[in-house]
Amino acid sequence: MKKVTSILLILLLAFSSFPIQNFHASAQTTQQPNVTVKLVNYLGNVHELTINFTGNYVLNNNIQIENGKTYRLRNEGGSLVLM
Repeated sequence: MKKVTSILLILLLAFSSFPIQNFHASAQTTQQPNVTVKLVNYLGNVHELTINFTGNYVLNNNIQIENGKTYRLRNEGGSLVLM
């Protein structure tokens, strides 16, 4: 019984000495924050908007959004298209 206890204690000490990183925290650092937009005026029934961005952004499929450039956001068949 002493031998089993000694082996378990040695294994416990061996595994506790490894540097264990918080994998959940490291996974969060790779996620990008979401950008939310609040519309304060009623736009009506429009199919296209002109948008000016402040700051540089990268979309999920590696599309670069440049600071100060004007983009058009359009509804085509129920999908949003950035032009």
